[in-house]
Amino acid sequence: MSSWKLASIAGILLLLVLFGTIGYHFLEAWSYVDGFYMTVIVLSTVGLGGTHELSSEGKLFTVGLIVLGVVVVGYGVNTLAQRAVEIQFATYLGRRRMEKETKRLRDHFILCGAGRVGSRVIKEFTQRKVSFVVIEKNETVVRRLTSEGCLAIYGDASDEEVLNKAGVERARGLIAAISTDADNVYVTLTAKGIRPDLLVVARAQEDNAARKLLKAGANKVILPAQTTGQALAQLVLKPNVARFIESITAGDMAQLNLQLEEILISVSSRIAGLTLQESEIRQNLGIIILAMRRKNGVMQFNPNPDSVIESGDFLIALGKAEGMRKLEELAG
Repeated sequence: MSSWKLASIAGILLLLVLFGTIGYHFLEAWSYVDGFYMTVIVLSTVGLGGTHELSSEGKLFTVGLIVLGVVVVGYGVNTLAQRAVEIQFATYLGRRRMEKETKRLRDHFILCGAGRVGSRVIKEFTQRKVSFVVIEKNETVVRRLTSEGCLAIYGDASDEEVLNKAGVERARGLIAAISTDADNVYVTLTAKGIRPDLLVVARAQEDNAARKLLKAGANKVILPAQTTGQALAQLVLKPNVARFIESITAGDMAQLNLQLEEILISVSSRIAGLTLQESEIRQNLGIIILAMRRKNGVMQFNPNPDSVIESGDFLIALGKAEGMRKLEELAG
């Protein structure tokens, strides 16, 4: 049922009240207050007596008013009931669809909290076509996200049952972006209790909370105030460097058409076992390898051409989208 239909019903009721008030005023010579009072009594069918005796014309007018009132009010009640059933049915279907799609997710991310920080994460994930599901306490926000095509679950992210619904056992990682530090700590503890090997990245407002999150098992903690302060300082001290990094990390493809990606070298990779020089990544794909993260966790910045690429390594690469796609193919 559209909003115009509700507005039409409300408008007809108001006209009916106005019609009854004016009718009693002219037929019975009542005041507008008495006419309004009598009209409301008739339309609401509460059974109260009127303030004055009715003439024959007044009685006939009242009968007509009752018939019109029953028709309009009955139609309104029926329409509202139909709308309520539609909402419940749509909600049920939406929940079932969400549950089915969530069960099919593999290697996805779980985002806890869809506030200002979470909304930015959603935008980034959506642009990069990353599989993710949102857990949010605000039911209105959940409905909005669902209407926008996002998978969203209404509930407390620190609840094991809710995390299981989000597929935490199959997830690639979890982002705790709730507005309060305590909630992020509880979410991290619960998620790590279910999946000790799960990658958890959390936000924190205070340094003390950051330490607690790390103790709770978070792999990485971001302090927005600290990050913002560093960004402001860099914009003043090194504006061109800051703009360059922002263009890459923010996915600003319109200016530079560059991507900063991490590429995992699989066992079946065609470049596994080759050196960077032998792989000819720079020459053939136009991609710069900024760093190599070895499978033992060691980060090697600006690797030399003789560095051997091994399966399990990550290549931190900077280049254009087409070259990145070819590198991903080579990496297996």
